[in-house]
Amino acid sequence: MKTQLFYLISCLFLLLPAAGQAQMISVSGVVTNNDTGNPEAKVTVYESTSGIGTITNKQGYYRLLLRTGKREIEFSGTGFTSVKKEFELVADTVLTVELKPVATEGITAEPAGVADLDQDLTTGPVKQPAKRKKK
Repeated sequence: MKTQLFYLISCLFLLLPAAGQAQMISVSGVVTNNDTGNPEAKVTVYESTSGIGTITNKQGYYRLLLRTGKREIEFSGTGFTSVKKEFELVADTVLTVELKPVATEGITAEPAGVADLDQDLTTGPVKQPAKRKKK
């Protein structure tokens, strides 16, 4: 009888730490380009409350493991308008997101100093620095 009671109490102590841990829930999905429908790689996926984030792979896929509760996930990528999704996380969730490309019509990027290149440029041989003599 004492042996059985000992085993029962031992099992309870082994199970208590597992009961105290919060369960992690999966949020996953694919990020695509709104104009083309193609998956987008290297998009940042960031959950602001926990500070957990990742980037999408070549197929636009991402996956985060988060605790239950109110969550806000931001999707951002170079050349795209950021998207935020707010929701209550209670079970594994799939979020498919379409990012809209930023309009670039009428915007011209000109590196510094390029406007001055209309002048005549003189070119010549490049001089190598003198070698130091070893003492």
